Amino acid sequence: MKVETAQAMQELGARIAHVAQPGDALILTGELGAGKTTFAQGVARGLQITEHVTSPTFVMSKHYPSETQGLDLFHLDVYRVTTPDELLDLWSESDAQYGFTLVEWGAPWVTEFGESVAEMTIDSERNIDFIGHTEKGHALITRIQRQETAGR
Repeated sequence: MKVETAQAMQELGARIAHVAQPGDALILTGELGAGKTTFAQGVARGLQITEHVTSPTFVMSKHYPSETQGLDLFHLDVYRVTTPDELLDLWSESDAQYGFTLVEWGAPWVTEFGESVAEMTIDSERNIDFIGHTEKGHALITRIQRQETAGR
């Protein structure tokens, strides 16, 4: 799939938010400016979170609580994380079991994000691919693919 504009990236995020389940983690892989934070803004909108989502680059971890009894959003940037202990300072599986976790630069840490881990890669031309890293991650991708097929 190809995403042409920032608005389309946000719309994709909103649609994916509708199929996210508690404990799902989506690793966001792409170069600077690929649209990872723009995607996260769309996810927040889809989860009906009204707080403005910004890049977690400097704070490394942001928690956006649900305002409607839906899923919380956990948005991490783990580019500078070098040990599992540092990761645990930013994210807890026990907290995230009630939310949807988005992880920028998380590919080296896919095994640390629980039982439901998938990855969304964005290339320089904004082509999007999904990779399942766990059985439940594959199920997340299936839900995303069904959502995208139904939306066409």
